[in-house]
This record gives sequence, structure tokens and C-alpha cells, in this order.
Amino acid sequence: MVIPGRSEVKVFNPVAIKVFSMLDGSHNVEAIVAAVTKEFDVTDEQASTDVAAFLGELDANGLLAAPGEKAPWEAEL
Repeated sequence: MVIPGRSEVKVFNPVAIKVFSMLDGSHNVEAIVAAVTKEFDVTDEQASTDVAAFLGELDANGLLAAPGEKAPWEAEL
């Protein structure tokens, strides 16, 4: 993923791909954590920590939007 406004590219691991694919406004954090726990060999606690860290990173880079809002990269479309 290219970070808007920066000369930076992020490469997602399989867990990050799963989380990012669920950021469609219809899944809450608990559902995402449950999906990560089910699909990957991790505990609920580890999945929760990893999901929170990844969402924090996305938010810090301006890559999250509230449900019903356009994503930052869609704002200019």
C-alpha cells in the first residue's frame, strides 16, 4: 500500500491483509479479532494486540475512515 502524501510503501503480511480486507464498515474490531484468531494460529489476546497495533498504524498514517465516510484516498475522487 502506498501511503498518501509520502514516498512510502507498506507491504502487508497475511494477518494485515486479512484485517485490511475486513475494514469495509460492516465488521467491528471484535469480529476482526475473531477472524484473525480463527484463521491464524494465535490466541485471542495476541490477535487483539496485533489488530489494535495495525489499526493504530493505519490511523496514524491517515488510512482509516469512520463508517459511512469516504476513505482518505477516495476523498478526491
